Amino acid sequence: HSSSELVEDLFEDLRDGVLLCHLIEVLTGEALPVNKARESKRVHHISNLTTALATLRRRGLDL
Repeated sequence: HSSSELVEDLFEDLRDGVLLCHLIEVLTGEALPVNKARESKRVHHISNLTTALATLRRRGLDL
């Protein structure tokens, strides 16, 4: 992943779930299906966050 993906505002930068999924990909080495729609909608954000949480759960980390 590009190192230009810097987090400046934690809430804004993580709310769509894309950076969170990328972080989990880097930490686990597992590719995740990420919705990076140009006009991302709430349903895309929820899908990305669900993907991230499901991946963490599968690896034994329940939040």
